[in-house]
Amino acid sequence: MSEYRYKLSSRAKQVLKKINDKKLLRNYRETMRNICESPYQGGHKVGDLSGLFTVGFRYVDGEHRIAYTVVEDEGTEPFVLILLVGTSQTFYEELKRIWTGQ
Repeated sequence: MSEYRYKLSSRAKQVLKKINDKKLLRNYRETMRNICESPYQGGHKVGDLSGLFTVGFRYVDGEHRIAYTVVEDEGTEPFVLILLVGTSQTFYEELKRIWTGQ
């Protein structure tokens, strides 16, 4: 059992809700569970995206990415906040808008 649980941002929920491919959804869920097992193993971002991690996996239609941050506030259970999932070429542009609030 992992120490962390994951929570989805509203944007991540929107994207996942639109996916009809059950195998792809399973891959996302499995990857998110793996993130909870070792949240600091993802690719650590720098610059404007400092504090974020990303993990990717290959699927039939290309590379899929998951962007997240680890929340360890005192007095609460630690968790992984999944900010964005997707494949689009604008993944990092959208992630930057979400993270910096622009």
